[in-house]
Amino acid sequence: MLPCHLLIQKRLASSSKKVAALYISLEQEALAKDPDDTRTWRIKPKLHLFQHLCEFTDHSPRDYWCYADESVMGDFGKLFTRRGGANSPGTAAKNMLQKWCASKAFLDIPN
Repeated sequence: MLPCHLLIQKRLASSSKKVAALYISLEQEALAKDPDDTRTWRIKPKLHLFQHLCEFTDHSPRDYWCYADESVMGDFGKLFTRRGGANSPGTAAKNMLQKWCASKAFLDIPN
């Protein structure tokens, strides 16, 4: 017999697959009724992350984070906040990219 915590992990993983399948069914039904309705039951990247969180409970979420580009957009928003002045769009974009490059660590390239 499995230890209690492993049994719970197994049930959680199984239940998360059921939730995802039901969500996908709801999206398909909503699209069949009205293909132009973008407000309801759209599958988002967070559903994928939800499955990872439920299936791999013994790892840190950062080990399987799939959508780092979402957090980059938040970084851009913080860096690109205009503080006033007569900056042209080109200068503002250049400054934002330079700030972003300076905020990231250099890649460790193996020999």
